[in-house]
Amino acid sequence: MADRERAERVLWELRRTLRLMERMLERPVDEFVNDDEAVYALRYAVVEFVEAAAQVGLLLARRAGARPGSYGEVFDVLGDLGVISRDLAVAMRKFVSLRNLLVHRYWEVDDRRMFTELKEGGAAALKKFIEAVERHV
Repeated sequence: MADRERAERVLWELRRTLRLMERMLERPVDEFVNDDEAVYALRYAVVEFVEAAAQVGLLLARRAGARPGSYGEVFDVLGDLGVISRDLAVAMRKFVSLRNLLVHRYWEVDDRRMFTELKEGGAAALKKFIEAVERHV
């Protein structure tokens, strides 16, 4: 599969995952935290989004000759290349930290905080990421 085709498929997945997240964020927070399936779904959506975003970012970074060594570095490189803003690179690095927490220390996750932060700007940052990357694929 060509890099452009792979990037397009990953972008499709990112948009699908973001739509799912946005639907979940329409709920009241108390309803969300008391629905185990919703909590697990949002947690998985965050993990999936970060991993897919890192994959499409890695394709763009490699196209420019960069070889980032971690998910966080992928977003730093995209910021350095002007694919995404520096502020968005910082926001995406925070999502990498959340992804790592969800994968490695999931019992420490504050689901109410995760929901609130996504609702209060996190989901908007993810949308900006998709829009920025689409222009460079």
